[in-house]
Formats: sequence, C-alpha cells, structure tokens
Amino acid sequence: MKNKRLIILILALQFLSVFSYAQSAPQQTKEEKKKAEQERKAQETQAKEQQKQQQKQAKADAKAAKRSAPVEFQGGYDRFTNVTTTGFQVPTSEQDEVFAGRKIDIGVGASYKGTTVPQDSNDINIRLFIAYTIRANSTARDHSLILLVDNEPMDFGQLSITTRETYGSSVRFTHAVVVTEVSYATLLRLANARTIEGRFSGVEFQLSPKFIPTMRAFLHL
Repeated sequence: MKNKRLIILILALQFLSVFSYAQSAPQQTKEEKKKAEQERKAQETQAKEQQKQQQKQAKADAKAAKRSAPVEFQGGYDRFTNVTTTGFQVPTSEQDEVFAGRKIDIGVGASYKGTTVPQDSNDINIRLFIAYTIRANSTARDHSLILLVDNEPMDFGQLSITTRETYGSSVRFTHAVVVTEVSYATLLRLANARTIEGRFSGVEFQLSPKFIPTMRAFLHL
C-alpha cells in the first residue's frame, strides 16, 4: 500500500514538473523575443545616428575644403540621376593663346552616387583631365600626358576625348577636353608632392602654384 502511494506521489510530482515547465517555457521565449526586439531597435537607432553624424561631418568637411581651397570647386548634385559631381581646374604656364595659339589647363573631377561621400574610395569615379585650346590649323598629334612628380615620371598614356569644338572667325581655335581615370592613391601622391611638371602632346608646362594646395583641400588633407 505504501509503495502504491509512493508511486502515485512520484507520478504526481513528475506531472507537476512537466506542467510547470510547459507553462514557463512559452513565457521565457516571449521575454527573449522582447529583449531581442529591443536590442534590434537600439542597434537601428544607433546606426541611424551614426549615419546622421557621418553626413553632418561630410558636409562640414566639404564646406571647410571650399573655404581653404585656392581654386573654387565646381559641380553639384543631380537629383534625377542621384549623382554628385565635384572638381576643379587650374591653368598651366602654357597660356599664350593669342600669340602661340596654345593654352593648357589641368584639373580633377569626381562623381559618386547619392549626396554623401562614400567611405570606400573605390565607390568614387575619379578623373584627371586636360582642357586645351590650340589654333585650328595646328592639330595636336596625340593626347599623351606625363607628369614629373618630385622628379619621378607618372605616365598616364593617351587620354580620351570627351568634348571638342572649333570657334573664332579670322583666327580659329579648337578647344578640347581629354580625360583618364585615376585612383585615389594617385591623387594622394599629387597632393603630397613638392613639385609637379607636365608634358602634354609633346608640350612641356609648369602647373599653377594653386594646384597642390587645391588638391589637398579637395582630399580634405
């Protein structure tokens, strides 16, 4: 009899244990889900705040760069294509357009998606360009560019024509823009250079003293 009661008691305790676990298990899962949801919302809030701070810092850096640059940056945001463009252009020592019929400018352009500068420089399309003007009857033989950076040559090869037009009446001139894609590392090297000279289409030139400090401001250095 005693053994029978003992067995019944053991079975009852086991039932209560299983019942208690069955009641507490869903409650515990619910609390875990609630905690996980709170953590997820906190992470989303933190990510949004970080994004706001990055956008705010990018705008501040851009304004500071414009203030410190010897040459004004050109460009803007196109909401139809969701692309931001920016860049600058400086003259070289080859500026005697009237008498020698030759004028060479050099510049840098960049473009990227959205309004915030990407953290990864690979997401930015960077171009080095030459804008030149010559007498219409003295066509450039080639569009090769070599820069002598701290007396070390950087050969950019043949640049591609993007625009070309001829104008004038008694004396006619041809104006063209040629470009080549470059890396961020290339711009960094130019920005940190002490001296830069160039040769475009066989014509040697000196860069404006404004080029290097403008490049440094362009890269927020």
